[in-house]
Amino acid sequence: MITTFMIIIATLFGLYYALSGLEAGIALLYLIGPDKHDNKIITQPGLGLFTPIWEVTNVFLVFGFTGLAVLFSNALTPIAHVVLSTIIIGLIAIVLRSILVLYLFYYRGVNSIHRWLGAGFLLVSLIVPISFGLVGVCLLTGSGFWLTDLGWFLAVILTLSSITFAVSFAYFQVKSSERLTKNLSRLMYLLATLYCLSVSIGLQLIIRETNQHRLQSWPYDVFILLVAILALVEIIYQVVTRGKMLWTY
Repeated sequence: MITTFMIIIATLFGLYYALSGLEAGIALLYLIGPDKHDNKIITQPGLGLFTPIWEVTNVFLVFGFTGLAVLFSNALTPIAHVVLSTIIIGLIAIVLRSILVLYLFYYRGVNSIHRWLGAGFLLVSLIVPISFGLVGVCLLTGSGFWLTDLGWFLAVILTLSSITFAVSFAYFQVKSSERLTKNLSRLMYLLATLYCLSVSIGLQLIIRETNQHRLQSWPYDVFILLVAILALVEIIYQVVTRGKMLWTY
């Protein structure tokens, strides 16, 4: 029964993390704004998705933490002591992000780009999922992520995955100049490659160095398999795409 509840909680947090990455992608779309290279306006359908329905993302977060609190009710005090600072940072980022959403999208409108506030909007949109992801890292390692090499490495992987989500979403939404599309494409594949290498090679090496072999269970094996499949799909896509370009020209 406990295993079933843990799978449900992990699924809730996973859905939240994926959707929050897309929200960060919307923030990146806002920051890109008009393309000044050819004076064409970027078509930003992703911005149209930013309606109150996106707040369902936070519902997954609330249910995830509620389930965690119920399942580990007897250990809430020591858990809170470990993750309190990280949760506070995440909550502050959520409040700032909500204020910026109301101001940028509902007061100013997406046609009036504010660069500095847009940069802040992107920053807090990344901080929110990363900070709550770091809560999981703290629970996984049993201490603050800043106290162990494994914690720092997992923090890097979380950051890479969030930025990759954001850039990938922006890449598939942007309809603009060829230069911008190519730059986003290169950045996306670079980040995805770094993420795959970090997970498939770096994470296993650091787990062995820190003697954290207890982490290598079946969920870990499934995770590594999914990352390996992602890398394989990326390679196949690149080969097929370049093959079509060579065939065409």
